[in-house]
Amino acid sequence: TATITISGPPKAVIDSTSALTNLPQVVSPLANDSVSSSVAASGVSIDPASLRLCGSSDVAPACSQTSVTIAGKGTYVLDVATSRITFTPVADYFGSPAPVTYAISDTASLSSTAVYQPVVEPRPAVATADRTTGDQAVVQTVTPVTNDVATPNTTMTANTTRLCAANETAPACTA
Repeated sequence: TATITISGPPKAVIDSTSALTNLPQVVSPLANDSVSSSVAASGVSIDPASLRLCGSSDVAPACSQTSVTIAGKGTYVLDVATSRITFTPVADYFGSPAPVTYAISDTASLSSTAVYQPVVEPRPAVATADRTTGDQAVVQTVTPVTNDVATPNTTMTANTTRLCAANETAPACTA
């Protein structure tokens, strides 16, 4: 008697990461990819050496790239030795760049694709305490934003500054 194993392609699953501006993000896309249990029982597994990124000239699943750059956003780099993808954003970029498609194959030469989507979070603004000194009953003036650090690609202005009354909690201040 012959045993017939019906084989399907490996299952590539969407990957995502999140980090602050100016920090690289790393994902191991094969960690959540798999072959079906019936296929695995026949000795078929995902071939880590098959992992490739899909560039603009590739037609998935025939992907061949180890590096893909998204202009003005950042660069995806595949480390073929570790099967990890690193997204490095350009300086001060934040947002969701176009995801990169990656392709995998199993040891039976069946292929599948998924995407990796990093999210680059803006660094929060940093407010530094302000202090003035002077004689009693003399008006003291301070420009509170001069020693603060804005979120990248933004500016801080005094007209958006709010003071917190005793019964308020930042950032929901109205005074």
